[in-house]
Amino acid sequence: MAKGRRGKKSEYIKAVKTAEQRALKNLWRTGVVTKSQLEKHYELHGERLAKFEKSGFISIQQDLIRLDKKGIDYCNKELKLDPSYRYRSQSNHLKHDLKLTVAYLKLNPEIQETWKTEMQLYYEAKAQDNFLTFKQEMTEQHPSGHFKAVPDAAIQDPNTGLYMAFECVTKNYNEADIAQKEAFSAQYLGGIYKF
Repeated sequence: MAKGRRGKKSEYIKAVKTAEQRALKNLWRTGVVTKSQLEKHYELHGERLAKFEKSGFISIQQDLIRLDKKGIDYCNKELKLDPSYRYRSQSNHLKHDLKLTVAYLKLNPEIQETWKTEMQLYYEAKAQDNFLTFKQEMTEQHPSGHFKAVPDAAIQDPNTGLYMAFECVTKNYNEADIAQKEAFSAQYLGGIYKF
């Protein structure tokens, strides 16, 4: 009788582990992570990371990792994350987006679960009766006539239950931009935390 032969090990992801789900949520919320961040915070590296890329969950460009089509679909369908709220990292904002990721990773997992992205904050504020007036006032007060009031994210304060705006301030921000974000936070949230 011939001995049974073990099947060939799959090159594709069949099941996503809990820590890997947290990594996908991180990518959904901040847009980009580095390989070293994935390894340190989610123990995702080596062959397993290569499987995620080959399966279409992520794309890897040098050291930077972003969600790919299957990862986006997984986050939407399995993790119930609204596609309208996904943070989309842009190449010209990488320094900012990586700083946002660093801030996200400093939070404990319970606080991370309360994270609202910039788009979610925008849509929630837009649903308020006073939003159009607020937007018009902010635009008129800005020296360049811009509306840049919506902060990067918001997290829930576990003590008060209020959402606090979360903003990664870089050298590209001017005082008027920051003032708009503070006004947004005062109007729609419980304050602002600048990182």
